[in-house]
This record gives sequence, C-alpha cells and structure tokens, in this order.
Amino acid sequence: MKQIYNILLICMVSVSFFACQGDELGTRESVGYLRVALEQSAEVNTKADYKSKQMRVVIKNSAGVTKFETNDHTADLEGKELSLKQGEYTIEAVSNGWDGNAGADRAYYTGKTTVTIEKGKTATAKLVCSLANVKVTVAFEQAFLDKLGNGSIKVQVKTASGTLVDFDPKGTSVAYFPVSDLTVAYTVVSAAGKTNSKEQKISEVSAKDHYILNFKNQATGTGNVTVTVDPTMNQYTYDFTIDPNAKSGATLSANPWSQLAYLTATDITLDSGELSSLKFQYRPKNTDTWMDVATTVNTAASSATATLTGLTSAMVYEYQLTDGEISIAKGEFTTETEIALYNGSFEIWNKSGDTWYPETAEKAGNTTSFWNTSNPGTSQGMGAIGGAVNPTTGVTTPIHGGTYAAELKSTEKLSVFAAASLYTGSFMGLSGMSANMEFGKAFTTRPTGLHGYYKYTPAVINKVDRTPAGVTIVQGETMDQCAIFIALAKKTFTFNNKNEDQYIQYATDPNIIAYGELPSGAATEGDGYVEVNIPVKYRKHLTDQPTHIIVVCSSSKYGDYMTGGVGSTLYVDDLSLIYDGTPTIWE
Repeated sequence: MKQIYNILLICMVSVSFFACQGDELGTRESVGYLRVALEQSAEVNTKADYKSKQMRVVIKNSAGVTKFETNDHTADLEGKELSLKQGEYTIEAVSNGWDGNAGADRAYYTGKTTVTIEKGKTATAKLVCSLANVKVTVAFEQAFLDKLGNGSIKVQVKTASGTLVDFDPKGTSVAYFPVSDLTVAYTVVSAAGKTNSKEQKISEVSAKDHYILNFKNQATGTGNVTVTVDPTMNQYTYDFTIDPNAKSGATLSANPWSQLAYLTATDITLDSGELSSLKFQYRPKNTDTWMDVATTVNTAASSATATLTGLTSAMVYEYQLTDGEISIAKGEFTTETEIALYNGSFEIWNKSGDTWYPETAEKAGNTTSFWNTSNPGTSQGMGAIGGAVNPTTGVTTPIHGGTYAAELKSTEKLSVFAAASLYTGSFMGLSGMSANMEFGKAFTTRPTGLHGYYKYTPAVINKVDRTPAGVTIVQGETMDQCAIFIALAKKTFTFNNKNEDQYIQYATDPNIIAYGELPSGAATEGDGYVEVNIPVKYRKHLTDQPTHIIVVCSSSKYGDYMTGGVGSTLYVDDLSLIYDGTPTIWE
C-alpha cells in the first residue's frame, strides 16, 4: 500500500574554483570559490510543501568542522560565492527549522552529498533532497457528515513514540509524522449519544509514504476498512466505511484499587442485539496493545463485569467494551498509590518528658504523631503518681528485623490494671484515672491485608474490672489474650476508655468499611516470632474509600475493660500493608 508521493527536490550545488594568478599563489593558500544554487526537479510536486528559503545548508570539511552554515539559502547563498580551502567537503541540506516531528503542513526534506575541491579545478555536485517524513491526509465524505448530523467524529493518528495529531472535519486535514508505524483511531458519537471506536494499525511505514484516510458513510452494520495502493506514488488509501447512526453504546464505570480494578458496563445496546460476544479489554495508557480480560455478560440486564488483576499502582489505564471489532465504549482510570505503614518496623522511638513514643522527636507527644501508646496514662498527670511507667517501649531483644521491636507489657498502677497498647491515633489527655483517645490517622488507599511478626506470652487474668457482653472470664484461671487488628474508616473515633457507649462497634458501624484481626490471641508457639497475615475484610459493595486507618496492638485483649493479666507481654515487629491479591469480602 505504499504510495510514492514522489516529492523529490534536486538541489543543484555548483562548485566553481578559480586559480589565483601570478605571484599571488606564492603568498596565499590554495583556495577556490563555491557557488550554491538550489533547483527544483521537474518531477517534484511540491505545492505548498517546499520553500527553498526554508532550506538549511551546512558545509563541513573532512574533519567534521563546519565551514559554513545558513538557515536561509535564498538570502545567504543564492547568487553568491564562497571561498574555501582545497579538500573534501560534505554538503547537507534540510528543511530549515523542522526536525521531522508531526505538524500541520510541515514537510521535512533532507539531502546530503560530498564534493572534492582540487586546486585550480572546478567541481560540481548535485544534491537531491527528498521527503524524509510521512504525510497523512484525512478526508471526510460529505454524505457521511450529512448523515452524522449533530453527532461528531474524532480521528487520532499517532506513532509508536507518542507523536499524536487530532483530526476532525473542521480542523487539521494534513500532517507530517516521523517515520514510524502508525495507529489510526477514530471515535464516532452519533446524534443519539452512542459511541463507536476502532483502531487500525499501519506498519512498514517508510519515508515519502503518503497515507490518505477517507471516512465514508455506511448505511448499515459496524463498518469496515478497505485499502488501495498506488505503487508508483508510494500512496496508500484507507477507506473507513462507518454507520454514523450506530446505536451501540454502554455506560462504563471502574473501581480501581492499587493492583486491581473492577469494571462495570450497564445500559448496553448493540446494533446486532447479541451481547454474548462482548468483552472488556485494557492497556496502560499510551501503549498500543489491548489485553483481553474474562468478562461476565448478563444479557437479561444488558450489563457486563470484569475484574482486572496484576495492575501497577499509580498508573493510568485505558479500558473498553468491545465485540472484537468495534469499541462500544471507552474509559480510563488511575490505580491507587500504595501507601506504606509508617514506622511499621518500629525503628523510631523518642522520649518526651517521662513518656516513650514510637515517633520522631518533633512529633513525640503531640497530635501530629502517627503512632501512639497507652504510656501517657501511666506516666503523666495523675497517672504518674508513684513514678512514671511506660508499658509500651522499644526494645533491642527479641527482634525480628532491624534494631528495635515494640514491647507491650500489661502492668498495674495504684492497684489499677493497665494494658499496654500501641495504636494509630492520638492520646487526648486524662480525665481523672481514665484516658481520652482518638483512633485513626489519615489514609486513603485500600490494602488487602496486614502482614507482620509477633510473639506473645500471656499471664493468667488476675485483674477483672468489667467484661464485654457474652464473654466469660474466671479470675485466676482464664489465660489472657493479645489483640492485633486493623480497620479502614471514613472518620476518626474519639472515646473515653471507661465509657463503653463510646467504644467502636467495628462490625456494625457504617463508618468502618473494612476490618481484620488476629485469628487467635493465645500464646505463640516456640521462642521466636510468628509470622501473621491478617486479611482485611471489606463490605460487599467494595466501593467506599477510606479516609483513615486504625491499627491497634494490645497485650491484653480486654484491657479497655480494665481486665487482663499483669505481666502479659506482646512483641510486635515489621508490620506492613499487603496490596496484592483480591480483597476478602466481609460476611
């Protein structure tokens, strides 16, 4: 399908050298005189493509040193002579100011030759300049536009390197592209608002090729593409026949996570009426290859769904619903950015006053901190009576990795049980011997799990103040349990640890969109850390976005009821968020 547009320029470079006469030869170097003239070949159909004044001319010697250059041949060379030393020279001419990139009515010509200048002789060189890029012409048949009416059509032509030009009936009709395979994509929106799209690949593209893209009316069907070739002109004609009144269409929506996305199509209409062949396809934006994905089609509901997995976080993707030939509808989405759990390795510890915090020195003890502990309740205010105590601290042994781990040890202060806790949130102060706390720190992405390592040695529960409904505890007999859980929420939660009415109801509160907890709070086996993966379970709709994350670790599961075993010790290290896999559904 190569149509030689046969745009050739013949740049005549006439080189004339005149020997110096008499005694002058003994006093100066051997030189000649170069006269440059650009002439157009009779075979060239330049129209508005070529202007000799636009030609840039560069002359270099054998060492590659530029001896002359101009961006305006007409002004600087035409009818003038250049004086040059004898030797070999390279003469190159290019369209002045253009680098081969696409642009309306911007042809790019280039040519190159060499010439040897000899003392006392005249040298003549011919420089043939030809089109070095690819010409694309887009035309819209009037019958097609008449039938399109109030609808619209947009045509895009792009190269593999990303050069892109938009065409429409009222805009650009001609453009020039670097030599590269081309992709022609069109989108037709009918007067009824239905959209059809299609792409056509053009490969084996060469310089001087001219591609003519005609968009014509087709009364019925989804359309096709026919190609004709004029081998004498390197000219390729693509006829796209399209039904401008196509009724195919759909409403698309995407629910992107960090490594997956849920796709939905509703209100599907199809010219053929047969929906069973429909499928979703996707690709990273600005790439060429569509990838199929398993699609569930509900013909009765005129809908389709699909789940994309293995995606890359923080990346823009395109997706489409297609019957294999025509794109019924297109959309795009951006996957969520994966956010790491701050200081999940618990390597950062700093002291403010008598209180230890798993935070930087600047944030320790204030509400800007990400992590907080129960330490202020036993080291500040009335809680400091009898000496400050820090139930939660950083320790160098035992650890899983790095230098530090978090140690949480349940204790007793002034005969009051004090569980050790570590949580994302803020300590809001004491009310007598009770603590005011806020659970939740800003967080907007959706992990699928919590991973980490822990070691737990429980004590017998010897302090019982209150117990939750439905829980039976025998003081002096029941073994203590630890707790590690994660929740994603649409708000923060502020409560007093002695006011049960303010406790978070993770299972029923509509502001909790996901939750996961340690399966068992019993003692760990062996002397070392135990690996744990806690699935984050989401409510069935899977569409809510969190605003905050809650992670809580406690050495005594019922510590908020002032119940537990003094001496129960929990070690936690290397907590991290999991983003791969599909989310677990909350039952």
